[in-house]
Amino acid sequence: MRIAIIGGGAAGMMAAATAKKVFPKFEVILIEQNPSLGRKVIISGGGRCNVTTGIQHLQSVLENYPRGRKFLYSAMTKFPPAEVQKWFESHGVKLKTEPDLRVFPVSNDGKDVVKAFERVYEKLGVKVWTKAKVQKVTPEKNKFLIQINDHTEEVD
Repeated sequence: MRIAIIGGGAAGMMAAATAKKVFPKFEVILIEQNPSLGRKVIISGGGRCNVTTGIQHLQSVLENYPRGRKFLYSAMTKFPPAEVQKWFESHGVKLKTEPDLRVFPVSNDGKDVVKAFERVYEKLGVKVWTKAKVQKVTPEKNKFLIQINDHTEEVD
């Protein structure tokens, strides 16, 4: 089987890493239209990449997101801030928590976050296609046809 993830931003990069870990025998492809992954990740937090929050109490975190609370509750119960921090630390990104409880790489360089994902992809065998603009996605029986640039790929 093939899994295609469209978009090499924060969510797409984590989705690709998770999909390959959960389904190691599947081919996982991360499709990004830009020349490299994580452009917005790198510039977030003034180029330092605010990875997560240092607030560990879930209800306290959710109080800051009145409109997205329902979605965030589900996501954060499955992958809470402490687990996010552990994930990055276990993949070579040392983190620091600032007095305002924002969490950044010790290096203050968002590129280190993207490099961590690239190392994970290399180790697990995630395929990354850059400069690959998705033109159209068409469902067909038990699969999808994805038109990328000038050709079509089939994924399950």
